[in-house]
Amino acid sequence: MGRILCIVLLLVAAKATGQQYVYVNTDNLIMRDLPRKDYIVHDVLHAPARLKVLPYQPGEPWDTGKFYYVRVTYVNDDGIESRILGWVMKRYVVRQLADVTWPGADTTQLVNHEVVPLVPYATGDWCDPDRNNRFKYPYPKYKGGERVLGQAVKPKRYYTGPMGGCYYMNGKGHRIYVDKKHCAHK
Repeated sequence: MGRILCIVLLLVAAKATGQQYVYVNTDNLIMRDLPRKDYIVHDVLHAPARLKVLPYQPGEPWDTGKFYYVRVTYVNDDGIESRILGWVMKRYVVRQLADVTWPGADTTQLVNHEVVPLVPYATGDWCDPDRNNRFKYPYPKYKGGERVLGQAVKPKRYYTGPMGGCYYMNGKGHRIYVDKKHCAHK
């Protein structure tokens, strides 16, 4: 019994120390901050980028079985190496470099498979939690995002009425009057 337990522990330890990688098998794969409907696009990856699969706790609210939690390393224009952590859909990656079938993916040119050129994903406001950029990357051109994003919230446009009141127009075309402070900027 002790020998079997020892073998099981050795197998588990070997699996825990082994690094698992996956390879992007599409063009324009979204790496998002969380695997949920409301997400921020961290980056856009291209075949055959190599991604290190990171462990996460099974049973967490985001554990749907559809995503890998991954890390990608890149070197910026100043030569500084950086890492980005995020989530990619499993359906757009493969486990072996030889399984990459995306047309135009040159699997022979990768010297360090983990260092990949990335497409910029946002402007300077990318870390603002009140803004997200998922609407800039719609399906089907970009893979791994939600197919139905809903509507982007448009800011209300305020108007000054004939008697000095402040209002905006609702979706049905009716005037909705609000505090005059909203029209003070005019």
